[in-house]
Formats: sequence, C-alpha cells, structure tokens
Amino acid sequence: VKGVYMNSKILCEKIWQDVKVLSRIDDLLPITIYSRLDAVNNSTATINNSTSDNSLFIWYQLFFQAIIQLQQNEPKKSTTKTTTMDELLNVCKEYYRGNSTERKLIDEFSDDYMASNVLWWWTRETFLSRVFTKSLLTLNIDLLYLYQFLINDMQNQMLKQYQLQFLNNQNTTKQKNINTLDQTYYRGQAVSNEKLTKIKGSVGELLSINNYLPTTKHRSRALNTVKKGLQPTTSQHRVFFEIKVDPSSQRSSSSTIKKPYCDISQLAHPSKDDNEILFSCGTIFRINSIDYDYDNELWIIKLTYYDEKSNSDFSQLFTYMQDELTKYKTKKLSYFVTLGNLSRKICSPSSTNEHTAEKYYKRLLSETSTGDNLTIAECYRGLGLIEYGKNENETALNHFEKALDLLPKSHTDRATLFNSIGLIHSKEAKYDLALTNFKKALEILVKNGNSSSDADIASSYNNIALTHYNKGEVDAELKNYQKALDIRSKILPANHPDIATLYSNIGTAYSDKNDYKQALDNLRLALNIRTKTLPPNHYDIAANYNNIGTVNSRNGEYQIALEYFYKALDIFKLTLPKTHPSIKQTEQNIKIVNDKIR
Repeated sequence: VKGVYMNSKILCEKIWQDVKVLSRIDDLLPITIYSRLDAVNNSTATINNSTSDNSLFIWYQLFFQAIIQLQQNEPKKSTTKTTTMDELLNVCKEYYRGNSTERKLIDEFSDDYMASNVLWWWTRETFLSRVFTKSLLTLNIDLLYLYQFLINDMQNQMLKQYQLQFLNNQNTTKQKNINTLDQTYYRGQAVSNEKLTKIKGSVGELLSINNYLPTTKHRSRALNTVKKGLQPTTSQHRVFFEIKVDPSSQRSSSSTIKKPYCDISQLAHPSKDDNEILFSCGTIFRINSIDYDYDNELWIIKLTYYDEKSNSDFSQLFTYMQDELTKYKTKKLSYFVTLGNLSRKICSPSSTNEHTAEKYYKRLLSETSTGDNLTIAECYRGLGLIEYGKNENETALNHFEKALDLLPKSHTDRATLFNSIGLIHSKEAKYDLALTNFKKALEILVKNGNSSSDADIASSYNNIALTHYNKGEVDAELKNYQKALDIRSKILPANHPDIATLYSNIGTAYSDKNDYKQALDNLRLALNIRTKTLPPNHYDIAANYNNIGTVNSRNGEYQIALEYFYKALDIFKLTLPKTHPSIKQTEQNIKIVNDKIR
C-alpha cells in the first residue's frame, strides 16, 4: 500500500503523478551495443542479413542518417510532410480505436502541429512518442518511415537549440573564466536482463540509445524518480545512467554535430521537469563502468558522450557507416534506395522487413522517371537479392538480368550483378555457367580497377576458386585462391579472418593434391591467426584442428591426427548440439584412425 486517501481528487492526482513517473522509466529503451570483439568474431562490421547487436547498432545509425539525408538532399523525391503525417495519423487512429482521449489528441495534433512546436508535442505524453518507441523496439520500418517528417523536424529544432546554447555557454565561460560545458546528466531506466548482461560485458565499447533520451541535470531528482517509480522484477532491472559530456567534443563539432543534444526547458510541454536535457535519437555513448549500488538497489552505468571526430579507436566502424551512405550519393542514387537496402539487409527473408524492402523498391520503380536507369537497376538488384534469399532462383535471375540490361556495358555495378548470377548458377550446380559469370565480373572490375575495387577483385578470384573446387579442378582452384590471397594480404591486416580462411582453403586444396607439407604449412598459418584473434572455443578453430587431423591421417601420422581430432571434438561438444554433423564427423574420423592403428 503506497498511501490511503480520503479525497478522490487528491487520489486521482496522485495516480496521475505515478503514471507520469512510470511512463518515463518503465518503457524499455531500444539500446544496441557495438563490440569490437564481436566484430572480429563475425569477421566484419556489416549488416548483411543479421540481427546481431553489432548489426542492429549499425542499422539504427544508418537508418536515422538516411531519413535525414532524404529530407535534406531530396526534398522533391521525398514524400511530403503532409502525406506521411496523414498516413501516420490514420495508423494511430486505427491503433487507438475506441480510445476517445487519444483520438482527441490525434485530431488536435493534426490541427496544431508545426515544425516549430515539435519539441512541445514530443514531450507531451501522447500517442506520438509511444507509437514511435514501440516501432523502434519492434523494428517496424513501415511505421518508422512515416515518422520521417518528425525525425527531420526534431533534428532541425535540436540543432538550432544546440548551436544557440553552445554559443551562450562559450560566452558564459569567457566571462566567468570557468568551464561550464563539462556536464553530467542523469536518467533512471528499466533494462531487461539480457541487455544488462550485455552491458556488463561491454565496458569500453559503444552503446547507442535509439530513441530521444530525456535526462536531467539533477542527480537526486533522477535517483528519487527511479527508486520511487520502478521496482526490480525477475525480467528487468532498474539502472541509473550517469552521462558525461566532455567540453572538447562540443568545441570540435559545434557546427557539424550529427546528433545534437540541448536543454529543452523553454520548448517542452509544461508537464516536463525544468532543466531537461534531450539527446538525439541514436546518440552514441562509450560505456565507462557499471557497478551495483547496494544502498539504492540499482545499477549505476557511467557513460561518456562519444565524439567520433576526436576518437580513432572505432574508426573502422565509422568509416564503414560513412561509406555505406556516400556510395549512394556517388552513384547518384536516391536515399529511398538506401532505406530499401537497409531494410533488406537487417532481417531474414521471412521477416516483415523483407516485405518492407520489397515495398520500397516497387514504390521507387513506379515513381522513378524512365531515364533514371541507375536507380531502376538498383531496385531490380535489390528485388533479386530478396528473391535469392528466399531461394526463388528463377525470379531472382529475372530481376538481375533486368538490372543488367539497364546499365552501360562498362558500369562497375554490372560486376556485382554478374557475381550474383554466378552465385545462383553455383547454387544450382551449374558450374560452367557460374564460372562464366564470375569471370565476367572479374573482367569488369579489373578493367575499371582502382584501389577501392581490390576487395571485390579478391572476392571474384575466391568465387572462381570455389567453382573450380566444385568441378574438381584443383590446380585452377589453387591458382585463384593464391591470387585472392595476394590481394587481401595487401589490403587487410595480417591477422584478418578472411586471410585465415584463404590459408585454410589453400591448405585443403594442397591436401587434395597429396602435397601434405604445403597443406599443413597453410593450415597452421590459418590456425595461428585464428588462435590469436578468436575466442578459444570458436567453431573455426575446431574446424581448423579437424582439417589438420585429416591431413595427418592421410599422411600416416595417426597419433598426431588423433591429437587434433580430439582437440576439435572437445570444442564441438562444448559449443554445438549433441546431434550436430560436425560432432558425428569428428567422432567418425577418430574411429577410422583408431581402426588403422589397431
């Protein structure tokens, strides 16, 4: 019992105050974490058909940037604010059917909303923020797309306030000769068990809060709010974010900041607290520490606002994200294509986001003018990749061929299409056709070659080598693997997982030629990289042990073979289901060698 009230008016007011407290901290935030170790374990920092935390981290960052770029750079191509707002309000009316209070607020928003009062509406407890938060948590890209007008208005208003407050802070600092920019802000929040565990294991890594994050300058107020409004449960914990902003990050990015934060006290709805600081959607922080506060019974997570311009330790991540966006601009493609490609990459072929991506591509095809062959071709390529992921090979092939017909003969994107066609033929065991298309892709890349094409050229050689392997042509296989290795050794770090994979493939090919010395030399090179860069129980290390065991078994070194087979089996049993084929195959290898020894 929290209290006994004899006056119904006082009781209602108390309930309303509790609702306001809970609405601020009880909704789980969409939080993603980028871990450098996970990036190494998964070979690369990309978002190809993966819902790993690293992939989701990148996806959210690119999605928000693409929406803003679309509004700023393609106002004629982007859907009008009125259209997306009307569509959003229709969805919300349907969602809140029967809720007269919210329906009235929806009508009020429709009549009164302007870009200049976006912060007032956002900080008001209504459908607007609730539906947005749910869309972020469930990755409902259709709904998020309808919020593009609001994301853009929020960006513009927050940037304007940030720049005004930055100048005011500078003047205050000069007049008082003190540093007023070095601030710490606070936020109490509910966090799921799974997310808390991830945060605990990611100190020093990056955390992105993928929603607009309200904080306060008052530590005691924030602490009392979370203690009063939220009790820990078996499925979630209460945490207390302490967010520090280094003044140097403000000085380095006052005019070019991508994710502004600002004091919204003067622009927020009157129900909000004074001195509220709002951080932009997708703001990135570095996790400094996480400790349990026994006195207050909550986890204290210390974060630092992350400025990519003054930090280089995650440069590979930010370079990748920038390249993902700029390549569309370089190709003169619509940012609608960016949104379609992002939707396609993030989830499996059966997910709703694949249908969303398909919708984007088809919408673009219907709206794009006849002469814009590059955008049309990219849409057909995207549709082809969706069908390929669903194993609809004939439909995929049809889309790829339509895209090919639209591109000039010398266009480098034709190489990507020939490569995709080659993969379809390879999947269907039509190896001669696959080889023809892989070689066409290679020819285009080499002819138009520059340093940025090296990675694609290496991939082409790798695909050609795999096709020769499937045809049983070992000499040609080795020749092309070696060419891929020569290129990747120049453009990748010496311990990169892709280099290890090539050494492993080369070792296996030499084993097929009965050249066991060369086979073992290359397999050991692969193992050396993997043991240095991967966790000790990683699948690739076990597979490497298995391959070394196989070569020694063929070479008559049975005791050595057994040693490596048992090493592989130990890892497989620790990390795989009991019925996994790798366990059965390794046990069979051990039995065969034991039979030979007897």
